Amino acid sequence: TKNEEKLENNIMRARSKLYELSICNEWEYFVTLTIDQKKYKRNDLEKYHRAFAQWIRNQNRIHNLNVKYLTVPELHADGQNWHEHGFILGLPEKCLKTYKMSDTVPKYIKDKLNKGEIVYDWTGYREKFGWSIVEPIRNHDAACKYMRKYITKDLSRSVSELGAHMYYASQGLERAKEVKRGILTKAPEKWDFENEYVKIKRIDKMASTAVADLIV
Repeated sequence: TKNEEKLENNIMRARSKLYELSICNEWEYFVTLTIDQKKYKRNDLEKYHRAFAQWIRNQNRIHNLNVKYLTVPELHADGQNWHEHGFILGLPEKCLKTYKMSDTVPKYIKDKLNKGEIVYDWTGYREKFGWSIVEPIRNHDAACKYMRKYITKDLSRSVSELGAHMYYASQGLERAKEVKRGILTKAPEKWDFENEYVKIKRIDKMASTAVADLIV
């Protein structure tokens, strides 16, 4: 249907832009950010994120930092309350506290600690908004590809009903730059996306972080 096609186009654009912002910036941490109901309404995504964005700007100004983020909202299983996943860079280690096995934390974190992995609590965020998980990124390219899975039909429908966004990004992030323009002499055997208006083929160069979009 027309609505389904529009939905697919929106998702494709959001995934493409999210991947561009992911791959073009050297993220340091993968984060999961939850909302404490006592601090903010967990079902009011836009109000929470406006407060989060302003808090980051204030922290940068007050403490002379340059913290940047790229996050995607996700509904809890209850279908009403929100949390966010994403990337952070520029966050000083002094702002983080290492989780320990003696801490009261979910099994997910205990399992990681048992494997010898480092998992942090963002103390400033917890005091302001709620519980968080901060993990060092070990494979940049894999993490960027993993982020795209959060852009789904359910997310698109949910944020559309709220008038919200499928992802949130700091100002000043690096973006893709056109490095070469040419003529397509042979069409790919399979396109990643196509409709009556456009065909798109994504090409990942394994030897570098360069990403090209072939659009005709």
